[in-house]
Amino acid sequence: MKKFTWFILLAAVLIAVYMGVMRVQSHIPSPEAKIGNPPSPTVKADGKDVKTYLGSHCWSSLGAARCVDSIGPAGLIEHRGAKPVPVEPGSAVTVEYGKKPHKGSMGVNLWISEGESKAVRLEENTFLAPEEAGTYVYDVFAHWDKGDASHAFVIEVK
Repeated sequence: MKKFTWFILLAAVLIAVYMGVMRVQSHIPSPEAKIGNPPSPTVKADGKDVKTYLGSHCWSSLGAARCVDSIGPAGLIEHRGAKPVPVEPGSAVTVEYGKKPHKGSMGVNLWISEGESKAVRLEENTFLAPEEAGTYVYDVFAHWDKGDASHAFVIEVK
């Protein structure tokens, strides 16, 4: 009977220790949670908010780093089921980051096809939508001390 009591006591202690360890581990954030994500841009086209989608990026924080390679902007827009924001021809499109990127590191590309793009000229974080009607996919990219990122978005000139 004494052996059985010790066995039950030992089992209870082991279970308590296991539960304590599991509880502590559940409160330890994963390395990815420590790293976080790069800043997201705020894009406005014709005065309307335009949703952006995080693409390829590298980001580091607290001694850890992560790089993610994404499908191209057109594929990302399609995969996410993004709806283009309707805008007037030649309307202003502004791109802003809450956390300012390194000077001269921000740029915008217009995607002509999945493998072909052309740089868009930015003036004070603003460019003009095309004059021709159609759907246009863009990506904006920038660099900070902790890394770099690209975000895709889509507009439709009516």
